[in-house]
Amino acid sequence: MSMHEYEDTVEATVRVLDSVEGLDHRTLYWNLYDFQSWWDTGITYFRVAEILVKRRLLYPFSIQDHPEHPKYEAALSKFESEKYETILRNPNREWAEDNRVVGYWAKPYMYCVAGSEFWKAFVDKGALMGADAVAPPKMDIVDLAEVVVHEAEKQGNRDVLSMWYPLIFGELEVGNSSRKKEDARKDQAVRRIFETFVRTRAYEEDFDYGNWRHPPPDILDEMEGEEREFMLEWFGPSWKHKGLEIPSK
Repeated sequence: MSMHEYEDTVEATVRVLDSVEGLDHRTLYWNLYDFQSWWDTGITYFRVAEILVKRRLLYPFSIQDHPEHPKYEAALSKFESEKYETILRNPNREWAEDNRVVGYWAKPYMYCVAGSEFWKAFVDKGALMGADAVAPPKMDIVDLAEVVVHEAEKQGNRDVLSMWYPLIFGELEVGNSSRKKEDARKDQAVRRIFETFVRTRAYEEDFDYGNWRHPPPDILDEMEGEEREFMLEWFGPSWKHKGLEIPSK
């Protein structure tokens, strides 16, 4: 089953960031979908395709523009009668470990994603040039989240803040950031993110679904040291808001 909490968070975040000019949307969006890909999620670009095309993460082409169209013409021509299809590295074969999805067909266009293998084929062909031919750089998830919560706070979007409140903690817990969880409480970017959650009272909304769900306070019984202190500080405001008893050491 797809982890909808990540899919919905990314979609809502795309919309928040799109309303702000002056950001490097292409880089932010690439990193958002990279974050989503770490979890069991589906292909959700087309929930917000118009935005992603505008911000140059998704590039639309006709099916005839496929870099190897003459070689795969028969297989590719079948897409034109379909509303949506994934495009494999070799469209003549079935999916396999060495023949994964590289692009997408969403009628009437074929799409590649900036930085992908399929995108590189268009770059090599000369169909994408200049800034469009440069792969988006990787961001640390904490740096990405800091931009998101900053903009969400400015817009008064507490739903998006509440979505990120448990998820960014989870990223630190499982090691998906270059910041080590044992040092997270001392990291200035992490502190700013946490202070935004407290200031906006984002912790008051617990969506109670998947990894959005706030952990119960008795989880502290399984922890010690800095890990316990980090958990207590992060989710303490939520537990207090709910009137839950917090275990003593």
